[in-house]
Amino acid sequence: MTIRARKLLFLGSIACSALACLLYVRPSYGQEIWFSPRSGPGYAEDFYRLFEGGAPWQQAASHVKAFELSIQLETRASDEDLKKVIDGLRERHIALALDMLPLTGRGERVAPNGCGFHVEGYAATLQSLAIAKHFKALGADGAYFDMDEPVFYGHFFNGTNACHSSVDELIADVAEKVKQVRSQFPEVKIGEAEPIMAVTKFGLADLEKWLDAFRVATGKPLSFLRLDMDWTAQWQPQVIAVAQLLKRKGVQLQVIYNGLDRDRSDEEWTSHAVANANAFEAAVRPEVVVIQSWATYPKRVLPETDPKTMTGLIDRYLGTRTVH
Repeated sequence: MTIRARKLLFLGSIACSALACLLYVRPSYGQEIWFSPRSGPGYAEDFYRLFEGGAPWQQAASHVKAFELSIQLETRASDEDLKKVIDGLRERHIALALDMLPLTGRGERVAPNGCGFHVEGYAATLQSLAIAKHFKALGADGAYFDMDEPVFYGHFFNGTNACHSSVDELIADVAEKVKQVRSQFPEVKIGEAEPIMAVTKFGLADLEKWLDAFRVATGKPLSFLRLDMDWTAQWQPQVIAVAQLLKRKGVQLQVIYNGLDRDRSDEEWTSHAVANANAFEAAVRPEVVVIQSWATYPKRVLPETDPKTMTGLIDRYLGTRTVH
């Protein structure tokens, strides 16, 4: 080491001592953060404040890569409110992600009391196209579309009006919806969420077949697979296997960090979300973490200085990357 280098090192150590440098910053492993607070019926009371100038989530917003809207907001909100969302996100340089119901059952539409009727993930044949056209007309960029659990609800689901479609039947339906969305947003990235414990209960064969079929039918691999976790299950072995599969297939691994269904307060929900995030990243390092809620809690998204809000949860998660 040169004399100059030794002097710089010495001066740096003095500066660090003067500033009480007691923190060791853990690498972030490059995870992106996506944000999706409840935006449908019963959404957080201060939801639209997120998009106002000077809204108190500057620190959290600076780390958010994409913001996802629910299908309820996409189809029911006024154009004025949607423009407020679109413009507010653009001002913060946050990409827009849209929820997508990619299934229509067997036939031209979801028939009353027939296959897919009142089943999550199913909608009218042209709904995805209509939403894409609407948001394009409002000036949205439409960077991402997130399909709502097509493999689970189309293939595995056993409830009322279940379709039990084969992977081949599913992909024919989904590929048409992908084509519709790409007609409006050619560069859009399309992924999906799945309740991963249910989808992989009997192994990875169906999931692997689905990933391969999606790539062949649409011309591109699935952009991401988002794990909707059952935090009360022994999930580690299955999640590790899924992560390895996705890496082989070139599909981004996302995971939802949320609380538990039994939580009865904002404090319980956000505390469990932090604990779940820590447990997951002790086993697997996701490429994207999604701070998301469709539950009653938390009831507020702002301000980020309150650790019990959704934006406060983002800051708490960021804090887990720093070791004191």
